[in-house]
Amino acid sequence: MKNLIDKFENFGLQHNFLKQKARILIGLSGGADSMALTLLFMEIQAKYALFLAVAHVNYNLRGEESKQDEIFVKEFCFKHNMPLYILKAKIQGEVGIQNEAREIRLEYFRKLKKHYKLDFIALGHHYEDQTETVLHRFIRGSGLTGLSGITPIKNDIIHPLLLFKKEMLIEYLKFKGISYRTDQTNFSNHYTRNKIRNELIPLIKQEFNPNFEKKMIDYGNLFYLSDKYFQQQSKKDYKKAIICENENIIVFDVGVLKKNFPILVFYIFREAYGLLTKKNMDFYTVHFLDIMSLLESESGYKEVFLPENIKVEKDYEFLVFKKLDNYHDPAKESERVLNKIRDVFVFNEYRFEMKKTKHNPLIESNSVLPLSPEQKMIKSKMPSIYTSYPFPNSFAVFDLDKIYFPITLRFRKAGDKFMPFGMNSYKKVKNFFIDEKVPLKERANIVIFSDAEKIIWLSGYRIDQRVAVSNETKNFLSVKIERCEDIKNRVAMRIKSVEI
Repeated sequence: MKNLIDKFENFGLQHNFLKQKARILIGLSGGADSMALTLLFMEIQAKYALFLAVAHVNYNLRGEESKQDEIFVKEFCFKHNMPLYILKAKIQGEVGIQNEAREIRLEYFRKLKKHYKLDFIALGHHYEDQTETVLHRFIRGSGLTGLSGITPIKNDIIHPLLLFKKEMLIEYLKFKGISYRTDQTNFSNHYTRNKIRNELIPLIKQEFNPNFEKKMIDYGNLFYLSDKYFQQQSKKDYKKAIICENENIIVFDVGVLKKNFPILVFYIFREAYGLLTKKNMDFYTVHFLDIMSLLESESGYKEVFLPENIKVEKDYEFLVFKKLDNYHDPAKESERVLNKIRDVFVFNEYRFEMKKTKHNPLIESNSVLPLSPEQKMIKSKMPSIYTSYPFPNSFAVFDLDKIYFPITLRFRKAGDKFMPFGMNSYKKVKNFFIDEKVPLKERANIVIFSDAEKIIWLSGYRIDQRVAVSNETKNFLSVKIERCEDIKNRVAMRIKSVEI
């Protein structure tokens, strides 16, 4: 038994969860695994000055048996003077009971960990559990991360018993004279995991490979190393492909993504999904294949929907992940009529500045700050709705004498046409957007300026040739467009810099 305790201690030291004065919460069901886990920690508690606490969840699924499990755990903890926390839970559905129970259990454990400032949550999964997990996930179609199986430590969850077979743990309990509870539902093949444990694995060992369990664990370790490598490599490629990123939206350059191996693109997509949802457990191969169909599509706008209310859009050279419950298009003001020049005004999510001058602002030396090479690159690649950088043309100058008030601000209508700057013929606004590869979702948000006779500006993109300045222009009208959100962010950054 000393050899078993030494292995337990060395395993904890090897994986950095056994530390002096560590505060550990043990999930204790009363079964052989969790009882052995608790006793092993008690064996080394004094040596490492560990704080040990116990948590038990009673799901009330087995009537009197569930009640007796709770009583058994209470008596054990009282006898050994261990802090005990009990949750009486109720499973809501009849399908996916094991998954729901696991979610309830982990949520409760994490609340305790946070409230009592504990370091780790220890669970009693052992050697055979590792085999079942890898095989179960293989059958279910998991990726490399899932096929890695149960890891010794993942964030705040530790699995100190992965070295030990169940029979070793039971022998240890017998040696210590400690009884344990047996969950009779473990022998029922109603649940998939039980069927794998009770039928499939024994069949494979008997008919095909008696060392099957060890082989599956070896494969799990190999998958774990492969998964770690791809995670590290994909982080570099993620940074190369990203154009815009915040808590609600992530935008990738399609061209850069297409240059990567598909396996790395899978990890890039999963990273984006995880950043928006704060978890990546629900991102599977089927979702990856759906997004890849967007990526490989040659047509314009397409979209797919993922779990956790995530939408992925492909619009020309951009692939956009959006969190829908945080990404709302504001209710639009349909139009605004200006009977005279307004210095500053807001229309929907945009702020405009208008100025009348006798000189062309575009040729005044200090009127427009030059962009850095990086800004020029981003501005040339990125549609304005996705970035905090300026619109492709956020500053426009007109010949004021060629404009006939009132000026109306509105959004596009069917049949709209104008004469783009540099041309002497009309062009439909729809065709202009297509030729300029303006993202489909952005087109409805572009503010159109028109006077009493004609469209004079597709704001942020192109003015009309008929209001362009010339050598004969005497009165100039300059208009600047900026997103209100960008102004807020800029002010916040200034305040932050002052505080620093």
